[in-house]
Amino acid sequence: MSAAWNVLRGILGRSTGSVGRVADGAGAGLVFDIGRGSREFLTGAYELPVQNALGEIVRPGDVVFDVGANIGFLTLIAARLTGPEGRVIAFEPVPANARLIRRNVALNGLRNVSVREEAAAAQDGEAVLVLAEHIGGATLLSAGVPDDARGRIRVRTRSIDTLVDRGEIPAPDVVKIDVEGAERDVLLGMGRVLARHRPVLLIELDGRREAEVENKAAQCGAILEAAGYRLATLPSSYKTEWVVRHVLARPSSARGEPVEVDGR
Repeated sequence: MSAAWNVLRGILGRSTGSVGRVADGAGAGLVFDIGRGSREFLTGAYELPVQNALGEIVRPGDVVFDVGANIGFLTLIAARLTGPEGRVIAFEPVPANARLIRRNVALNGLRNVSVREEAAAAQDGEAVLVLAEHIGGATLLSAGVPDDARGRIRVRTRSIDTLVDRGEIPAPDVVKIDVEGAERDVLLGMGRVLARHRPVLLIELDGRREAEVENKAAQCGAILEAAGYRLATLPSSYKTEWVVRHVLARPSSARGEPVEVDGR
């Protein structure tokens, strides 16, 4: 088992695989099956700055994309925030995770969530997805191999531009991206959506070292700044050697008041 997984397991705690009710945070009261995941989903402590940011940027009636939805914790919170008149589209290429998202949606009787069992990417096609011991650690092979790799599968890839242009999904108001190193490809595959529809974005960047995360931030920042976005970093969700950064990107015509950031 990798050093990175050991660090994350120590931070997040072991799973009992139980179904419970979320105790606190933006998801308080939701019924949630954590599968092999962290009990911090059930306490409500999971990535609180991200939960708070979603609470600020998601409005009733919005269309929200959860790209790299894992087992659906933030998907459910977005579904609650956008309400029955809105819509949440979860992209999750790991079959076991996608099944758990559907289960969690059903447990809460939500009718405004759809799950796409595919990877958002720069273009339509197929790719190799490297599975990981950590439930949220699966990585497209083009983005690298996780330390805790445990197999490979082939998955379908779709660009968000293609899906929106063809009317398969509506244009988004908010996009959350957490794709373990493939962030740049997701952004390259939604250039027309960024230019025409101006969604607010919330992006997770992570890596072994600060320099690695800085490089990812620079690549994504170049794309977003060229598209007329301004970036800010949320307060840290983790205290660990593994570097995790959450970046909020707003277009120049951003909606509403900005959330609290740490000034980066």
